[in-house]
Amino acid sequence: MVKSVNLFSKPWQLWKQMSVSKSTIARASKKANVKNYIPSYHTSHIIGSDAEAAEYDAVGGGHIAEKYRMEKEIEKLGVPATFVCTGLFIDIARNAGELTERNLKVPYPLSSFQYIAQGLAEIAASQDFPSPTQSRTLSLIEFSPTGQEIVSAVEQVNGSSPELTIVSEEDNANRKSGKVTSPMPFYRLVAFMREKWGNGEVLGAELGGDIAEWKVSGKARSLVDRAKELKDNPPSPPVPPKAKS
Repeated sequence: MVKSVNLFSKPWQLWKQMSVSKSTIARASKKANVKNYIPSYHTSHIIGSDAEAAEYDAVGGGHIAEKYRMEKEIEKLGVPATFVCTGLFIDIARNAGELTERNLKVPYPLSSFQYIAQGLAEIAASQDFPSPTQSRTLSLIEFSPTGQEIVSAVEQVNGSSPELTIVSEEDNANRKSGKVTSPMPFYRLVAFMREKWGNGEVLGAELGGDIAEWKVSGKARSLVDRAKELKDNPPSPPVPPKAKS
């Protein structure tokens, strides 16, 4: 029997598969006496109740809601786990965006793939594991810029001002509710997240309470330097699993 393992689940999971994999992997981890289970949980840690999870389901954020449910399932089983809160992946490929006035003034968590990868490796190698029956939540946030600081960084990296559209609070609310439609994928979820960002709920949820902040070792980079690095060496996109015939 396996007595001590650091277990990572697959980094790419479709949320339709999560309801199966979350129980299967968590139960296998419990049976194998896994020392520290680090699931592919990396997303905004902003759901605190079943009611909030239902809100995400309603606006097309079922994949985020399932990660919340996965955490509850793991805790219920008593598997020692480390849940890692990361920021939104830095992406400067699109020199355009839509924000509300409040988004320009409120910080939002960002993390690069490189930062997350190094942080997860350090966390896995750490001997500071949870107790045999407890889980912990760590924050792996590289930057916390305001929307205006993000706009300025994109301008410096791309050499031109981004095509920024200011969305009114009323228009954003109508998009969230579905009263106003958009060809953009997940437009209701995007509007929902813009609202939470403007309310300061996203960063507060990922750094507040009993969440410990994990600082990656080495020299800290500026947002502009990291964005330039990503532009010159963009990470390969994840490959989704092939459907079974």
